[in-house]
Amino acid sequence: RDVPKGILHFTMMQWMLRASFLGALGVPMLLEAGVYTALSAGWAALITTPFDVLGSRIMTQTKEQIRVKKGQLVWSGAGLASEVSFEKMTPRDSVIEIVKQIWRDKGLRGFWAGARLRVAYYSPYQTVWYVLFQALVTIF
Repeated sequence: RDVPKGILHFTMMQWMLRASFLGALGVPMLLEAGVYTALSAGWAALITTPFDVLGSRIMTQTKEQIRVKKGQLVWSGAGLASEVSFEKMTPRDSVIEIVKQIWRDKGLRGFWAGARLRVAYYSPYQTVWYVLFQALVTIF
């Protein structure tokens, strides 16, 4: 889930560095790179949030998901008698069920759960990392 974010982040950052919007205003290169890194990391984190939500749900599901196929549960004097047939879900079916569950429970907003936190985490983290890396490259 971090691979798509990384691809988007570095692609956007390199595009902004090549366009050098702030460089034309006389902003120092290291500061310019920091601003571009923060913007691109934030946007990449925001855009890939639905994949992160889906990935988190997949990782936290039970090992073997079982789906009720058809039938109904019947209560009798002896307890619960089942007329239900069960089938083990394939990984593909499991992902589809998770998407349906998110949509049913929270709608479109459910896919963007935690988006603000991801942006608040990745923007400063990637900025500090990149500026520190560039400063060390310059020194050594």
